[in-house]
Amino acid sequence: MSRTLHLYYLSLTTLLLAVATSQAQVKEHVFDSEGTLFWVTFIEGRGGGGETEIPDMRLFLSAVEPTTVTITNNFSGNSIEVDIPLAYTSVEVNITNEFGGGFELGTEDLGLSRKSLKIESEVDITVYGVTARIWSSDGFLALPDDVLTRRYIVLAYPNGYFVPQQTFNPPLYDHPSEFAIIATEDNTEVTIDPTANLNGRPTKDQIKIGLNRGEVYFAQAGLFEKQDVTGTQIRSTKPIAVFSGTRRTSIPTSVANYRDLLVEQMPPLDAWGNTAILTPIYRVNNQDRGFDPVARLVAVVDFTDWTLNGVPRAPLRAGEPIEIVLDETPSVIKADAPILVAQYEHSNQEISQDTFGLGDPFMMIVPPESQYDTIYAFQSVPHQLFVQHFVNVVVETSDVASLRIDGRPVNAQFFPVPGTIYSYAQVELSAGAHTARADSPFGLYAYGFGQANSYGYPGGMLFDGLIADYEPPYFIMDRVCDDVSAVIIDDRITDWGLDSVEIVSSGTSNVTAEVAPFESGADSVEVTARLIDPYQDGDLLIRSVDSGGRSGMHQAMIPGFTVGIRQLQGEAPTSSREAVYNGDGTCIDVEVFNYGQFSQEIDRTFFDHVDGLYRLITPARFSLGPGESRVIGLCFDGLYNDSVLDLRVTIGDTCVERDMLLWQIVTIIDTVGPERSSRLGDCTDGGAVITFSEPDAEFFGIDRVNVVEAVNAETVVTPDDASLPAGTVELTLRQIDPYEDMVYHVEVIDMAGNVATYRDTIAGFTLAAINDESGLQASVRFDREWDADSLNYLGRRCDSVLLRNYGLRTVELDYGQLLSNRDFSIPAAQFPIVVEPGDSVMMALCMEGRRAGEQLDTLVLIDRCGRVDRVPLKTPVDFGHADGVDRCGQTIEIQAFAATKQTFLQTPFPNPSNGERIGVDIGLPAEAEVSIEVLDQSGAVRLRVLNRSRTAEGVHRLSFDPQGLESGAYFCRLTVGDGITLDKQFIIAE
Repeated sequence: MSRTLHLYYLSLTTLLLAVATSQAQVKEHVFDSEGTLFWVTFIEGRGGGGETEIPDMRLFLSAVEPTTVTITNNFSGNSIEVDIPLAYTSVEVNITNEFGGGFELGTEDLGLSRKSLKIESEVDITVYGVTARIWSSDGFLALPDDVLTRRYIVLAYPNGYFVPQQTFNPPLYDHPSEFAIIATEDNTEVTIDPTANLNGRPTKDQIKIGLNRGEVYFAQAGLFEKQDVTGTQIRSTKPIAVFSGTRRTSIPTSVANYRDLLVEQMPPLDAWGNTAILTPIYRVNNQDRGFDPVARLVAVVDFTDWTLNGVPRAPLRAGEPIEIVLDETPSVIKADAPILVAQYEHSNQEISQDTFGLGDPFMMIVPPESQYDTIYAFQSVPHQLFVQHFVNVVVETSDVASLRIDGRPVNAQFFPVPGTIYSYAQVELSAGAHTARADSPFGLYAYGFGQANSYGYPGGMLFDGLIADYEPPYFIMDRVCDDVSAVIIDDRITDWGLDSVEIVSSGTSNVTAEVAPFESGADSVEVTARLIDPYQDGDLLIRSVDSGGRSGMHQAMIPGFTVGIRQLQGEAPTSSREAVYNGDGTCIDVEVFNYGQFSQEIDRTFFDHVDGLYRLITPARFSLGPGESRVIGLCFDGLYNDSVLDLRVTIGDTCVERDMLLWQIVTIIDTVGPERSSRLGDCTDGGAVITFSEPDAEFFGIDRVNVVEAVNAETVVTPDDASLPAGTVELTLRQIDPYEDMVYHVEVIDMAGNVATYRDTIAGFTLAAINDESGLQASVRFDREWDADSLNYLGRRCDSVLLRNYGLRTVELDYGQLLSNRDFSIPAAQFPIVVEPGDSVMMALCMEGRRAGEQLDTLVLIDRCGRVDRVPLKTPVDFGHADGVDRCGQTIEIQAFAATKQTFLQTPFPNPSNGERIGVDIGLPAEAEVSIEVLDQSGAVRLRVLNRSRTAEGVHRLSFDPQGLESGAYFCRLTVGDGITLDKQFIIAE
């Protein structure tokens, strides 16, 4: 049968008392577990007797010298006085008898009550307390008022459950993890950061309460799941006492039976150390080998490094308990930051029905070596529920021989604690008061066992080395629109408060900030700040120093409303002026981007017109991450009249608005396209300039000119596209080939979209003189001549030149001229000559054969615009020819082929002559009688070629046979008329 089914409970409360110095020794005041003022309460327990079982609550008091102790019940106001007649001899006070069993805290006391005791003495005393019930007891070492502080972290044990897990799943928890707080002064404000749902609260949110002196705040974890108050942080404005444990639990909890009350008074955070030596608890029940004792430790700061027996373990998180299983060898814990360690005995087992072995769970704080003392007065609880009592002592190995208990050497085996200078022993003692001392500080832990029952507590501890402020200040920031509130906080369980807070100007930009006045030691200091430019991010750097000298640099990046126009590199707003025509609508895109370092939530995009003419075509709400952009689209639906409309587009979040766009729309009625304001004449000088125009107003200009076609023309539009629109635009045409027409086709579009199309042809000199024989154009340009039929020497004839217009415009020849103007002539009466496109006309041209051979000239054709084409002319002129016999019977041939302006005689040829016919050229400027004679060297006439023969003007070639002339030198003599004589020598060689 399990113990929970028994129908009776026995509860005993006993206060265990320890630590004193010899009466002869005058002891300086030190911070330890001795004192003159104590605050004590008894947290709720349960035993084998059920809920109606009366708890047995007892205190044990011991003094360094005889004294009287006053114990005041803060609930009833009643007091009792207790005499301590002998030094170092504990006196038992039965609290149940003095104040009743109801003085124990119970479920009805959750929250505030006054169930506490104030214990006062004129000399240092040590106080121990015990609550005893059938199968459920434990004790605690009380801590004096002078070591109580304002900072605690609770170490306890999880909720216990009463049936094996396989019976109920999830298991049914029936005994809570719990703690109690006692105020030592009036107007004490307490802040609790719980790790469990306390007193029926649905959340683990922070709790703030106010307590006056002697008032108790009692808290128990909810039983709907496995919960544990371990790690709960408790801070107060004035010193407090904290007790914690579990109403009743098994160790491990999965046993679900063989459960005991667990209780200890919590050392303040300031008294924590960073080491612990855990010694094995004496195993009194040899049959009970199923379970092992455990230890729990909790750290005060995150990432506390620690070792177990020299082996590094995973770092500790602040307030998160770690449980380790102990065996029958000592364990050594070392950490680099403060920790609190407790040792727990394991649950017993039922030997037979209603018969249980000795022992059951108890909780015992394990002080660090730095808090060992050299003398202890302690109590092995004299109560019928406990039948065996022990102490574990941890002594420097070199001082083991100096250890005395009750004045006698210790008769027990000592075992070394590996890795330390210590050894330990388990010493069995009788019930009652005891003392222990040694030459060097040592640790002492008292515990005892009964049937399914136990108690345990540390014999005492020093508090010489209180821990300092262990962590630098931290801060939180809140922003409500432009107002930024940063709170520098030094209120963690390890903190002593703030000493200084300042704004670091070198790390602060675009922010104006102010530190609120405060007194040194304040838990928090407010810093207010505001962005100077709300459209830029800001940086705020705050330096804080706490009362422990630890400093913190707090960097806050304060987001501005960093959404602006992309094209303006974040500037805003941008202005846009736009014209719409003839009732048309228009849309505009504005690219906004986040140029800051924080995401922006755009809650609204709106504009200041509500007349229905505008609409937003993108979502009004959107997000922009750093560096991201988004296009805001807005449309105007049109208005058929002439007007000017101004629109302001704004975006913003819940706090800030910013104009993004100032959009002015001018509505215009315009249905007429651009005009060609200058027209071309028939004549151009290799090109043309054509002007197009619109009314000279801002929104009536020419927007663009499209050159659709340009034949035989280079085009230039002025101004260029980049400078449009404009009221006037010039189209410059440069003729590539002046002998071809120039054709252009342009579209001129105004700002309203009206299109005017213009197409025209500018005439070139498209008149061709056609060669009759080849049908090709004769021109100097093509190195091609106009050929006429041959002409007899000195003959005259008029001919016609075919002129063909191959262009698209009429060509009018004003006149023509000949460069030489000697052998050719043009009748002037035929001008002007007009030739229509595609037509041909004949132009008269007269020729005169003034000399034999090819007769050349250049015909210059000039149209009415002064444009010129040159046509090479060529006419063959046949020689004049005559045969005859002169008077001497000489055969003579004469050729006439040219005119001359003077009389000349050329040397006969060939020269010398081998007897062949001899030719001679003569020139006569006018008709005359001509004689040609051949004379020898003596001047005798040897041959008469012509004898006073009437001969026409011009150049003549005569040929004769030199009959009768032997080899030698001769003269040819020309006699003209009545006196001109010319001689030329020649030679005949046979």
